[in-house]
Amino acid sequence: MLDFHVIKTIGQYTFLRIMTGWFLRLLGGGAVLVMIILFLGGPDPEEALISHRADVLDYILPLAGMLIVIVMGATEIPRDIDTRTIMILLSKPLTKIDYLLGKYVGLVYVAGVTVALMGVACIVGCAVQGMMPDWNILQKIVFAFLQAAIVAAVVITLSTRLNEIPIIFFAAGYAVLGFFIFYLHAFVMDPHFPETVKLVIRLIYYAVPNMRYFQIAPEEVSREGFVSAVHFFSAILYAAAYSAVALVLASRSFLTRHVAG
Repeated sequence: MLDFHVIKTIGQYTFLRIMTGWFLRLLGGGAVLVMIILFLGGPDPEEALISHRADVLDYILPLAGMLIVIVMGATEIPRDIDTRTIMILLSKPLTKIDYLLGKYVGLVYVAGVTVALMGVACIVGCAVQGMMPDWNILQKIVFAFLQAAIVAAVVITLSTRLNEIPIIFFAAGYAVLGFFIFYLHAFVMDPHFPETVKLVIRLIYYAVPNMRYFQIAPEEVSREGFVSAVHFFSAILYAAAYSAVALVLASRSFLTRHVAG
């Protein structure tokens, strides 16, 4: 039986441990960088602002969220194991699954603060120049958070068996592959590929998070500035389902790992 109070407490502790002075300065620097990018001029100021805003929302925001989660999250569980802190924690009325989910909640908090702060910087930078926020901006901020939440689940899964450097390496590779995994579907449909190769490609296609769900093409945006409700809620459900499956696998892996004594 899950203890949600314990999970929340561990999540808050993880969040506060990560949110140190230097990390806050890093977030502040990221927000300033977003503002600088938005104020970069061009021959046509309005077109330049639209282009820079797209760069921030489509690339900088999701990459910042995922990178922070990977780098900061990779040290959490391995550090507790190396310092034997986990032995103290597990000696209390605390299960391994509660501990694992608490760590995930903490990383989700960190992702939320990172994306929200840089998203607000984008909104303010645009508003100062006369471009008021629309639903498209808010949806892209939500999508950036969902991508970071998926990567956080992957980091937790890898943390049940690996140390810091391999976690960073594999999680980063996993995330990058997610942006290109959409194109593998064409190979699966190609009749010239052997069925064995198709099976391998299909396994990779479904194992790696498909970040295409969180990329909003211009033709998918309505005149009112937002994507369809089906697209929006499908992306949320996909992120929730993928994260849940990853955390179930992480829990099964962690339960079989001897971390004390």
